[in-house]
Amino acid sequence: MIKVSVIIPVYNVEKYLKRCLDSVLNQSFPKEQYEIICVNDNSSDRSGDILEKYAQKYPDRLRILDNKENRGQGISRDRALLEAKGEYILYIDNGRLYAESSLNNIFIKQMKFINEDKVSEFAEYSFEEKEEYLKVIYGIDEIDYIDVFSEQLTYIVCNDKNYSRSVDIGRDGTLTTYQCSITNFVPQGGYNLCWAASSATIIKYKTGISFSATSLADKYNMSYTIGASIAQVKRILADFGLSYTSLLSRMQWTQIKENINADKPFIIFLKGGDGEETIKHTLTGYGYGCIIRDTTANVRAVYAWDPNGEKISFLYNTASTIITSGFLCSWESTLY
Repeated sequence: MIKVSVIIPVYNVEKYLKRCLDSVLNQSFPKEQYEIICVNDNSSDRSGDILEKYAQKYPDRLRILDNKENRGQGISRDRALLEAKGEYILYIDNGRLYAESSLNNIFIKQMKFINEDKVSEFAEYSFEEKEEYLKVIYGIDEIDYIDVFSEQLTYIVCNDKNYSRSVDIGRDGTLTTYQCSITNFVPQGGYNLCWAASSATIIKYKTGISFSATSLADKYNMSYTIGASIAQVKRILADFGLSYTSLLSRMQWTQIKENINADKPFIIFLKGGDGEETIKHTLTGYGYGCIIRDTTANVRAVYAWDPNGEKISFLYNTASTIITSGFLCSWESTLY
C-alpha cells in the first residue's frame, strides 16, 4: 500500500537534483509505502537525463511525467496530484519540502542546499521571507517544523488528493501577486451578458465545462439585454456544483485573500454611469497583490477580468469606486 506520494516539479535543476532524489530515496521510511512522482517541466538542461537514470534504477519507486512545454510549478504539481496513489501528499519545491492540508496545516523543513542554486524567485527570498510567504498563502500564524525524512513522516497531516492548488505566484512591480491560473476568460460580446461571461469563466475554470456568454444565457432562457440578479447568478453556479456566498457589499481584504489562496475566483457586481447613463456590470476577481508581509494597506491590489475584453487591476483601498469599460462604478455586491 502506498502511504506517501512525494511530488517533485523539476525545471533546470541539474546541479542539485541528484542530491534531492538521493535524500528522498535514502531514508528509513519503508520503500514499499511511498512513491516519487517527478514532473519534468520541459527542462533545457540535463535534468531530464538525470530523471531517466533514476527511473531506470528505481522503477518501483520513481515515475516521470513530462510536460511538452514549460507550465510552472503549480500546474506541474496538479498534474502529478492526479497520478498520485498515496494517502498523503508531500511536495518538494526548489529544495524545500512541505505538506499541506485542507485545514491549511503546514509542516516544513529547509534543505541545506537551498542557497546553492537560485532556481526561482521563491528561492531568492531569505529564510524569514519564505516563512512569511508561506504564512500568507496558507493563512496561518506559525509554521511547525518536523524532520520529514524520518519515521515521523507517518504523522504528517497532508491534503487529500481532491484538494488542488493552481494559484500562480509572481510579481507586479513591488507587489507579490497571487492569481488563479485562468486561461479562458469568456467575453460578453455585443450583449448585456457580463453576468453570463463572468459565470462562464468560473464554470470553465472550476469544472472544465465550456459556455459562451450567449449559450449560458440560452441554457437558462434569460434575456440578452435585461441582465441577472446576484441570486440568479448564484443559482446558476450552484447548478454546476459551485457553492458561492452572496455579500451585499464590497469584499473584505481577508476574504479576497482567502478566496484566491483557495483557488476560487469571485464575482464583483458594479453599479455606475457617466451622468447620463446608469449601468450595472460584473467583473471576475481572479487575483490579488500585496507586499510580501502584507502590512501596508495602501499597497494592496485586486486583479479582475472585465468581460468587455480586458484584464484590469485597481488598488483595494480605493475600491469603493472602480473605473472600467469607460465608466466610474461603485462595488455594490459580491459572490465569493
